[in-house]
Amino acid sequence: MSQVTKYTRGQVGTNNWTNPNNATAEDDTNYATCAPSKNNSVIGDWDFAAFSDAEVPVGATINSVTCRCNYRVNVTSSIASLGINNGNNGSFDGETTDTSEPTTDTDFDDAYATAPSETDLKTAGRLVSRIRGIRGNSNNAVTFSLDSIALIVDYTYTPPAALSFPENRLYVRVGDGMSTNERVK
Repeated sequence: MSQVTKYTRGQVGTNNWTNPNNATAEDDTNYATCAPSKNNSVIGDWDFAAFSDAEVPVGATINSVTCRCNYRVNVTSSIASLGINNGNNGSFDGETTDTSEPTTDTDFDDAYATAPSETDLKTAGRLVSRIRGIRGNSNNAVTFSLDSIALIVDYTYTPPAALSFPENRLYVRVGDGMSTNERVK
């Protein structure tokens, strides 16, 4: 099994996070942020560039596609959670949330319910990650810092078998079949 990772190319459509394009690389320096009010959330959509044939070979079997958010919060007392909702061509899975309230950069992964096809992966903008910073029923304010959003594709690829011909045989294609003749020495 092989794996390839691609970071988001940036915000798309409605995105209410502050500096959403800061989530395009895991650099531990620049963050997209949001500070939802009590019992509210802040939502943003990010999309991805197309995967190339070098990244996902033609004919590969796509085993899984996972969205990974690297994020943290500034307090653990606000009943905060981060939600990921994976989208493919405008259709979204149900949201998965992380309620751990990490105060250091932490990965939160959510796999697509149905793995996108090779064509989906190789079409720019088709895959979207909808990320939601959620503040619960708490008077304690929270700020989410989102370092990066990436897609991780696990795939299997078996290259076509090389053709081999036994020595001293001449192969001639006849109709739909193959016939052999001894090669004259």
